[in-house]
Amino acid sequence: MTAVVVARRRARWLWAAALPFLALSVAAAPKASSQGAYERARGDYFALKASRARQKYRHHWLRVIASFREVESRFPTGREAAAALYTTAELFADLARISGRDSDVDQALAAYAQVVARYPQSSLCDDATYERAQLYLRRFKDRPRAAREVQVLLGRWGKGDMAAKARALAALIGDVGTAAAAEPETDAVAGAIATGTLVGRRESAGPIPKVLELKAWNEPDYARVAIYLSGPAQAQMGSMPGPQGAGGELVVDIAKAERGDARAPDIAGVGLLAGLELGAHDPGTVRAVLATRVPATARLLVMENPYRVVIDAYRTAAQADVAAAVRGRHVVLDPGHGGKDGGTRGASASLEKNIVLALGQAVARRLEGRGVEVTLTRDRDLSMALEERTAIANRVAGDVFVSIHANANAQAGVHGVEVYYLDTTDDAYALRLAAVENQTNEEQVSDLQLILADLATKMNTERSLALAKALQAGVVAAARSQNPQIRDLGVKGSLFYVLVGTRMPAALLEVGFLSNKREGALLADSSYREALAGGIADAIVLHLSEASASGD
Repeated sequence: MTAVVVARRRARWLWAAALPFLALSVAAAPKASSQGAYERARGDYFALKASRARQKYRHHWLRVIASFREVESRFPTGREAAAALYTTAELFADLARISGRDSDVDQALAAYAQVVARYPQSSLCDDATYERAQLYLRRFKDRPRAAREVQVLLGRWGKGDMAAKARALAALIGDVGTAAAAEPETDAVAGAIATGTLVGRRESAGPIPKVLELKAWNEPDYARVAIYLSGPAQAQMGSMPGPQGAGGELVVDIAKAERGDARAPDIAGVGLLAGLELGAHDPGTVRAVLATRVPATARLLVMENPYRVVIDAYRTAAQADVAAAVRGRHVVLDPGHGGKDGGTRGASASLEKNIVLALGQAVARRLEGRGVEVTLTRDRDLSMALEERTAIANRVAGDVFVSIHANANAQAGVHGVEVYYLDTTDDAYALRLAAVENQTNEEQVSDLQLILADLATKMNTERSLALAKALQAGVVAAARSQNPQIRDLGVKGSLFYVLVGTRMPAALLEVGFLSNKREGALLADSSYREALAGGIADAIVLHLSEASASGD
């Protein structure tokens, strides 16, 4: 048992006392990569705990949590994995005391349950079970659930070092049974098929959200399912593999929700999905089951405005083949907004949706003239969900994905060009902009930090950064031909829904500020847009050629 684990078990917030022991253990053995990642996460932890100012802002907590989650995600067999997962639970429990959000308590409960489910031999299992009992009793006043956790602890670890505390808690609760070999009940936060990360949020007050509609996009190597809800909810995903070489089932549990009258659409054709079912797992959980024809991996995302749960599934056997096939010249351009969503409005009453559509079409013409295949997510004025845009890019196996937008700022003097790629961030401006483009709020944007702790989600980060840099340089250079005062606002990481889940390098381009009188007038001018289109097209071709030359 490592010194950190000992410190965790004996005093939750006294890690500093373990530092001398950690120094000895590190000096005694070569530092493994899992140890290095764990120590970096621990450094983030100490920085957070040492700063009351940082503790006031949610995104700082989530970045530290994401650091520990990444340790567990990247090194699930490392000796630090269970401790890292346990720490995420503790951090969520502490965050809940500041935020007052029940959904943060839910995250803590889920992470503690995952310690037991994923690492049953860990010495932290009884600690995790005890903390679940405490949370049920203290936070939710749920004596039956607390009693069940205590019963599990005494039944499985009755001779462990948490047994005395568990018996004291049992005496306080007063209704704990004495079954000697009690096992945890399988529910939405524990069990063999529901041990994935809990994502999203819920509200303790207000009506229970209902499922309103399901949509599905089903292709041979890729499928996306969107489950629309009447309110915020939390979801968790697991899988049940089929026989070797055959398909299996992806299981998504939406906690604290009701099915309503929604029905799953029929799955036709020879796509990745063989079937899609929607039902009730228990009175408080809606379950969606995605049957796959072949082995598949999947990713879960919870979005808002509208509220929805999105599942992306990928054919496992075809991953390498698909990766090779998308090395060609196929670009997906995404003109932002559209339909009822006009985006920002310029000083001359021009709408963002119209300007970026015209710009996207101009870029497409230039790329097609150079032999590049182009797919526009929209080629006319229509409404389109963010998740549908990403699904289109994945369905056509694009080589790059570029979402085109125009910016706005309350200060009319702000102007310039900036490009974003998907990554975690502490930058308040980047979070605010992502909230606007995601049509949600900064708090919900910051929750995406957790999704990015999944290594698979960040598989294209370096290539997306390279694409973003090429776009920034190309657009600024092109703009200066007609706008010498153009400001280069740089390349930044942020948390845009439309970039999450893309299977190719992806970037979001803000071509200028419509709120700036001069820049807004330029963006409304077709000759200026043509100049920008040339810069964008040149940047994309440059990126493609460099990627081809490097064999990427």
